[in-house]
Amino acid sequence: MSSSAIRHLCRVLSRPLATTAALACSVACYAQDQGLARVVSFGIAPQKVSTALIQLSNQAGVQVLMPAVITDNKSTRGVRGKMSVEQALNQLLEGTQLRYRLTGENVIGIEALETEAGMRTLPSLPHYAALNVAYVTEDAGYGSGSGQSSTTASTAEVPEGVQTVIVTGTRFSNRTELESPVPVDVLSRENLRSGGYNDTPSMLSVLVPSAYFPPTSTANSGSFMRRVQIRGLNASQVLVLVNGKRKHLGINGSLAAADFNSLPSSSIGHIEVLRDGAAAQYGSDAIAGVVNVILRKDLGTQVETSLGQTYKGDGEVAEVSLDNGFEIGEGGFVHSSLYYRKRDKTNRQGYDKRQMYFGTRNGNPIIFPTTSASDATPVLQPGDTFDPREFAIDRYNTYRVGDPESEDMGLFVNSELPMGELTGYAFGGYMRREVETPFVFRAPLDNNNVRAIFPDGFQPLMVGIVTDGSLTAGVKGALGGWDFDLSQGWGMNNLRPYPSNTLNPSLGVDSPTTFFAGKYTMQQAVTNFDLTRSLEIGWQAPLDMALGAEFRWDGYATEQGSPSGYIHGGVPVLDGPNAGTITAAGSQGFGSLRPTDEVDVDRTSYAVYADVETKFWERLTVSAAGRYEKFSDFGDTLNGKLALRFAATDWLSFRGGVSTGFRAPSLADIYYLSTSSSFIQGVSYVTRRFPPSDPVARLMGAKDLEPEESESVSFGVVLDGGPHFNLSVDVYQIEVSDQIVSSSNFNDARARAFYAANGYPNISGASFPTNAIDAKVEGLDVTGRYTIDFDASQLTLTAAMNFNNREVTRIASTPAELAAITSIPLFNRDSLITYSKGQPRRTFNFSGTYELGDWTFFARALYYGDYYYGTTNPIFDQTFSEEWLADVSVARRFGDRYTVTVGANNAFDQYPDEYIAINNPQGPFRYPSASPFGYNGGYYYLRLLARF
Repeated sequence: MSSSAIRHLCRVLSRPLATTAALACSVACYAQDQGLARVVSFGIAPQKVSTALIQLSNQAGVQVLMPAVITDNKSTRGVRGKMSVEQALNQLLEGTQLRYRLTGENVIGIEALETEAGMRTLPSLPHYAALNVAYVTEDAGYGSGSGQSSTTASTAEVPEGVQTVIVTGTRFSNRTELESPVPVDVLSRENLRSGGYNDTPSMLSVLVPSAYFPPTSTANSGSFMRRVQIRGLNASQVLVLVNGKRKHLGINGSLAAADFNSLPSSSIGHIEVLRDGAAAQYGSDAIAGVVNVILRKDLGTQVETSLGQTYKGDGEVAEVSLDNGFEIGEGGFVHSSLYYRKRDKTNRQGYDKRQMYFGTRNGNPIIFPTTSASDATPVLQPGDTFDPREFAIDRYNTYRVGDPESEDMGLFVNSELPMGELTGYAFGGYMRREVETPFVFRAPLDNNNVRAIFPDGFQPLMVGIVTDGSLTAGVKGALGGWDFDLSQGWGMNNLRPYPSNTLNPSLGVDSPTTFFAGKYTMQQAVTNFDLTRSLEIGWQAPLDMALGAEFRWDGYATEQGSPSGYIHGGVPVLDGPNAGTITAAGSQGFGSLRPTDEVDVDRTSYAVYADVETKFWERLTVSAAGRYEKFSDFGDTLNGKLALRFAATDWLSFRGGVSTGFRAPSLADIYYLSTSSSFIQGVSYVTRRFPPSDPVARLMGAKDLEPEESESVSFGVVLDGGPHFNLSVDVYQIEVSDQIVSSSNFNDARARAFYAANGYPNISGASFPTNAIDAKVEGLDVTGRYTIDFDASQLTLTAAMNFNNREVTRIASTPAELAAITSIPLFNRDSLITYSKGQPRRTFNFSGTYELGDWTFFARALYYGDYYYGTTNPIFDQTFSEEWLADVSVARRFGDRYTVTVGANNAFDQYPDEYIAINNPQGPFRYPSASPFGYNGGYYYLRLLARF
């Protein structure tokens, strides 16, 4: 570890120390008696015991330990008025066959009474006391590091609006989301299934305003994998966990990120989204935040199915899931989720103005000139004639411009088994996804068409088969006064692309129309050992400590494709006015990997970490973390984090944190390469993505990639008005240095001559990854909830808003080697605009849920601010205006077993602005692919749920 890196870490972490000392001194006078004799004004209505006890916890400022296995299906008459906490507990538990016990300072445990009928009792409370939680229905998460954190599985769900215990951003299971010193969103199954969204990425994108999933309405490999961005940073800068354990990465073009398509929504119990830098706690990739997916563990059988389609009548979706949970051993469980989804394509093509077939002028075939650069309408001279087939084409269906067609199927299993003093657990799954996504349509007269094969032109399709598998197993328990968690995880993701309905024009009439383009595979194996304990050191609160170590192995491999997909067969254009012209090599749309493109590489890393947390005077929570990590190919790094929470009153608190972070370049960043066809302003280019180690890339000035480094600062205010109201406001700033981006696409005449001279005569453009920029993100998050209880119904209102600004603060100079080859800079204007303004800088989510008996009415308003499109030439710049969307649904329950839901997403059928003429000269591409809500319009659905 270099001395400069240590000085950098100390400089960043020293910033809040003076503030910490001042706060610690100022809160000393707030220490007060937290005993059960304290008198509190209670307002708790008759309801379920579980919900009532949560409200008592919030109103009295105590922690309540409440295993759901004994509180489910029990009701209380409630309690109102001023009285002691002890009196309120006695009233709430009267007639419930439950009792309470003070198990620690400010901690109350609930246990079952034995009856003459032999009512089952809990194990002794000290076994559970380490949780110190407000509500327990699901495991606190295997990443918590607590060997005593397991709970009995149940069929209960967390009541809407109730604070739940979080495990993300802390290794100690003793806080709710509002008690966290950094912002954490907790999304229950009920939250996730609100609205008609049937994939996890779409659910998150409408629930967490600072989360963004690039849309799938694009003709590239991004259709194969969905990845999340938080607070405007890249998807590769977000760490995804499953049950608190690092999830393996998947392939998404040159980007390696966790694939949310491999996590079926039916298998998810809830999701926790940490909106703050956390590399000091979890390691590489956690610059922007952490998404922790907690798998289901409830018992019983559930079947859910949904059917829907767009208002236009396409994009049909059929989804079905089967879930089953059963007990094993004493308090163990196995929960399995079987999932299937079929989604048909959508098409929102505009009118295609182009000439499709050769016309005739003076008896010779001709491609007519067009009206202008912004209008591809052909212009004829007297005597010119069109081919009669021009008038038979459906010019609204020459392309497919929309979402791809896909089919998903998979199985996920989550399990836990107590074994005396130890608890074993295992979880994992397998998903297979087949996607068919289109590329740009090749007109019949295109030079890269073989008219003997496709006389009416063709639209290349990419059929991608993605397989994703994972398995994690571990054991946790007590070890010499410490709680330990030892686990081993493994994950694999591979993509096999099959270009179809296409050809290699250089093979002429002998070209196949389907190709195997190769195989991309990523693997990861992670070993974790975590220790936690609480030490009584004479303060008013114990010192929570966590220590741990991690070893990680990453692998990346590619396999060559069929030779017909990359070779140049030597056949020129066979007919037409351009007969004899050289054709492009390889399959149109996406070319196969060559033998020289194959790689099989791996690397290892190990890390050690320490977390500490405590309270001062019951008002100030201090949390600190440090992590040292060493990579076999990038050296080492030390990162730290300090977070504070100051409870000024029972309802007002302040929180903040400062941290350093890093992201090591993924193996895909370093080694990924591909050859594909792209169209820029209607002109076709064969482009190649070189890895930085490629000899040609080296000649262009490419350098070995360096890790990204970050500094993150956040500050927030939290208002906790009990079960009926809460509000949080958080501001943040994240600075990233040496961010890895794709270089410009170098496609001018000088660059093409350079490629030809270096063995790539058919390449017209190329790029490579580079540490080209420093970036800064500043923003504001606002989240809130307000619940109104009526005599026989309840209304819950929620709001979530994000204001975000991305700025490039440094652009690396163009290397001298590159400047000698091309006039295009290293990081071009279009890349700069896309990065800084290509996403909405404001997103809002307002929703209301009204529950009346067996009916639930839901409405949500979504707002997306304006965003920009730009190229190297400012005349093409365009601003896309803000949009409001609405989702609505009505659900009817029939007893405890059946629920029917009907609803509509984008109920008012909103579309983004259309491209101006100069950005859509040929006509088919009406809408921007960067639209945050796509361009499919309204979608309606029917969902059926049955529990057994």
